[in-house]
Amino acid sequence: MDAAALNESLLAHTAGKLGLRDAAEGYAQAVHEAAEAVGVALAGVDVAGDGTRISVRPATQPELTVEWVPAAGWYLNTEDGSRAYRVTREADAAGVIPAPDTVAAWLSVLAAGDRSGHAEPPEEPTADDPALLELLVTRGAGHSSSGS
Repeated sequence: MDAAALNESLLAHTAGKLGLRDAAEGYAQAVHEAAEAVGVALAGVDVAGDGTRISVRPATQPELTVEWVPAAGWYLNTEDGSRAYRVTREADAAGVIPAPDTVAAWLSVLAAGDRSGHAEPPEEPTADDPALLELLVTRGAGHSSSGS
């Protein structure tokens, strides 16, 4: 997915009020708060300058890097260099941008040592997918309405 196209679609969808960077920062903050609420301390939460990637590291296992990208959702970088995705190929926008409490629950499982995931990434949404844009607005504002 083209980051510039997604940013433009998001800006158009919000009448210029929210871009991809702001949405990613709000989502990262909501995930951080949700993780703390379930007892998962994070050693780091980083958002790429353009908002196209969020990286988190559980404090109990700082070598573990879990990332989010708008095209594939959340995934774990495995020791062998591959990725283990949180959701499968059939996932919809809610699977790619799940509620912060859903991400926190997955981080809890990962922090406990379970490294399971899906080898195949979810199908990439388009930059103008209305569900994707609305979830970026909702999650980016720090709201955690339910979803996959």
